[in-house]
Amino acid sequence: MYFIAKEDYEYLKWHYGEFAYIASVLLEKYIDIFSEHAMLNRDQKPLEKYGHVLEKMPQLLQRIDAKKIATWMNMDPATLSRNKKAMKSKKPVMS
Repeated sequence: MYFIAKEDYEYLKWHYGEFAYIASVLLEKYIDIFSEHAMLNRDQKPLEKYGHVLEKMPQLLQRIDAKKIATWMNMDPATLSRNKKAMKSKKPVMS
C-alpha cells in the first residue's frame, strides 16, 4: 500500500494540474463506491446485499474473510454459507 503525506498531496495538487485532475477522478470514484456501500447498509435486507455484492463487487467476496462479510450483512457465517450455496441454485435461504 502506498501513501502520501497531506503536505505533499497539497503541494502536488497546487503545483501540478495533471496531479490535481487525477486526484479528482480518484476521489469521484471512491465517493461513488462509498455511496454504493452506504445504500447497501441502509436500504437492503441481508440477502439482497449479498446478491448486490455478488453482482457489482465480486472482488470483495474474494478478498474479504467470509466472517467479516457475514457481520457486515447482519447474518452469521453459517447463514451466509447456506445463502451462497442457495444463490448458486437461485433458492435463497431466509434464516
